[in-house]
Amino acid sequence: MKMILLWSVLLFSILLSACGKQTPTQQPLPSPKPFPTSQQIPELSGIWTVSMQLSGGFAGLSQSIEISSDGAVTAKDERSNKVAKRQLISDELTKLTSLISSASLQSPTDLLTGCADCFNYNIQINSDSGKFTAQLDDVSLPDSGIKLLVGYLGKLMNQMLAGG
Repeated sequence: MKMILLWSVLLFSILLSACGKQTPTQQPLPSPKPFPTSQQIPELSGIWTVSMQLSGGFAGLSQSIEISSDGAVTAKDERSNKVAKRQLISDELTKLTSLISSASLQSPTDLLTGCADCFNYNIQINSDSGKFTAQLDDVSLPDSGIKLLVGYLGKLMNQMLAGG
């Protein structure tokens, strides 16, 4: 009987000690920093380049386009090893510079949502006045503020790689 009483007291003591106040071992998480609501794309001045890499999708696309300030354009398809080059005409170069000057990224510069079969767009603009990089996908593109620029670059790239 003494043994049962001793075990009961010991068990009760252990249970009671488990109910004591615990001190937290982890520090509270820092407050998240707000994302910028708008990012200005640099003005195209001096020698500049605009490039876009398009990847992903169901078929695993990997294409790119690069346009320089002198109007030279190179489009590449990594899967087929096709490379197309040409020169933009004045109206095309004017349209491109207009799209860039009116664009403003409305969200953080890394907007990849993890969408499984989406296309991913990596946009880079290098100019004497600054650099700009944004990563988007089909989910984040519509509200990004640079949808028209991405559409123009994609259309030009598709035309060149299709041979037209």
